[in-house]
Amino acid sequence: MVAEKICENGFATLSSVDGGYFGKGIYFTSHILYTLPYIANRKIPAVILSWVIPGNVYPVIEAHDGTDTLLGTALKSGHSAHYVLTNQKGECLVRKENEYYDELVVSQESQITPAYIFQIGKTNFKQLWKDWNRVIPDPVPGRETFNKYTF
Repeated sequence: MVAEKICENGFATLSSVDGGYFGKGIYFTSHILYTLPYIANRKIPAVILSWVIPGNVYPVIEAHDGTDTLLGTALKSGHSAHYVLTNQKGECLVRKENEYYDELVVSQESQITPAYIFQIGKTNFKQLWKDWNRVIPDPVPGRETFNKYTF
């Protein structure tokens, strides 16, 4: 299982999904459903619950597709993490809305300690996927693809 290998070998900034919408680093969220588009195509979907020490956090208000984008850039100077509120589509929110999610980006593996691995059962996956299927970024900047998963 991929999650076990990450816990054994460590986290990495691989940019396997995109260049980093809100900066280059290792991404976390406090909302488990927000991870669904990223884990749905795994043979054994799993989420790693981790303790993260963010340090000095930069509050992101820059849109990933705006003129002042942080897409693929290093974390802001003087900061060891970026934090952003997002909507379900992964777009930056400037203020809290009724429904919001979040992303925390850290640059150093030393800021992370994995605690638990949660395997996601596929019993209710079909309905969850129907609710969460969305466009996710492609590893090639400027090219987005629709994340599809077949049941």
